Amino acid sequence: VSGPLTGIWAFSGLGSLNRQDESDINHDGWSDIPAFNRVLLRPRLFWQDDGGDSILVSGGFTQEGRNGGTLTGMTLPDGTSFPVKLDTERWDLGTVSQFRLNQIGTLAFSASVMGEDDFHRWGAVTDYDHHGTVFNELSLTGSLPSQVWTVGSAFQQDIYRSRNFTGFNYTYTVPALFAQDEYSPADWLDLAASLRADFHNVFGNFLSPRLSALIHADEWTFRATAGGGVYAPTPFTEDVSDTGFSKILPFQGIKAETAQA
Repeated sequence: VSGPLTGIWAFSGLGSLNRQDESDINHDGWSDIPAFNRVLLRPRLFWQDDGGDSILVSGGFTQEGRNGGTLTGMTLPDGTSFPVKLDTERWDLGTVSQFRLNQIGTLAFSASVMGEDDFHRWGAVTDYDHHGTVFNELSLTGSLPSQVWTVGSAFQQDIYRSRNFTGFNYTYTVPALFAQDEYSPADWLDLAASLRADFHNVFGNFLSPRLSALIHADEWTFRATAGGGVYAPTPFTEDVSDTGFSKILPFQGIKAETAQA
């Protein structure tokens, strides 16, 4: 549903109920497609004035129960059953806004917070865990003849807590500063340069530069880009989703992943 509230306020709302039966496609007693039941709610609120200033606020809630593994009454070759279960409750709240500052430029702000609580079962192994993220970013964008610049700051905190596998718990807190400049010396050429500095509480400080050029030649467009980035490692992989943490050792002596391209 959606509609106006007043001249500058509007809203929308999304809700859904979903379910799926488990399916054993090759008839081997194992659920190839798990069963699930899901409830989703997402309301949104909008505000925009005649000058172009705007605010969006959105929230969401999801509850899902998922069941798979061996089917009822079926066993593995060793004679044991192996149920796989995941119950999830997730909520989030976020906002995006922008405001024009006369001749200075446009001030943009975004923020979000998310929490997720899960119950896992992998055969006889169970676990309760929690994921959480807090994020915000503030930036100012201005323009000059043939040029657009942006400066800003950001903050992100990611946490993970496991009740039974505490060796994988972490808290990553990362404030950051960034700047970007786009310059068009000619109609056929666009140049861009950016630099981001991240200050990680676990893995240290990182600089991530990027340079790019966009060339327009008649009906052809050419782009060249060089840059680098960094990623803080987490224990989550596709294999972990299937088996849980009981089969792997906690992290020791890990470093942040870096990439250049």
